[in-house]
Amino acid sequence: MLSFDAWVVFLAAVLVLLAQGGSLAVAAFLFGFGAALMVAAGFMWPVLVGRTARLPFLIALIGIFGGLQTFGLIGLFIGPVIMVALLTIWREWYWRPEPGRE
Repeated sequence: MLSFDAWVVFLAAVLVLLAQGGSLAVAAFLFGFGAALMVAAGFMWPVLVGRTARLPFLIALIGIFGGLQTFGLIGLFIGPVIMVALLTIWREWYWRPEPGRE
């Protein structure tokens, strides 16, 4: 979910800033900004996937992480699709009116 390469880039930028004589406060702000940006991006993906699929946030998050762990990178997309399919089947089965009471 979170791009670990971006963490390396932010850390490298902080180290270059400090090596060239930059202040520690600016370096800490840069790393904090990058960390906040990456954490926010990690939570925005389930929100965007859940909104378009009408999937609750927690179920979208579980689908994304479960799909990523089970199927690898393609699981980022397969996991939520499976969760939508299972939720749709559950809703249809649970909310189905009894015969004769339609």
